[in-house]
Amino acid sequence: MLGFAALATLFTFAVAQHHHHGIIQHGNTYDHPEQGDVRFFYDSGTNYLISSTHSTCYFMALDASQQSDVHSSVGMEKLEIQMMTMISGGEDELTNDQIDQHSHLFDMACHNHKLFLVGSPKSTTPAMSPEN
Repeated sequence: MLGFAALATLFTFAVAQHHHHGIIQHGNTYDHPEQGDVRFFYDSGTNYLISSTHSTCYFMALDASQQSDVHSSVGMEKLEIQMMTMISGGEDELTNDQIDQHSHLFDMACHNHKLFLVGSPKSTTPAMSPEN
């Protein structure tokens, strides 16, 4: 019964919002929906978890226990949340060696992105992924 009530509430909320050409109407006011996304990838060749936004990629080295965690949905979600909480704006940029190590990911996820290493001290300017 509780599940039905939750579904009915969600349906009512969805019907109450009128979506018209990218604009959401709430009574007499209109809002443009703001959207963004974060994608996560595990690179088993280098044992890094990579987080990608529209302009930035974050790289986090995984230890042996974390490398096992990526193979379950609960473990992967735990690592994603851990990575997001570690991002503070003070991450080091990737070194040239690290860029070379991860170059196979740039076309897929990080092309022309700022590149940061999560869990390291602050640096001044982010590296940019090389153009191919």
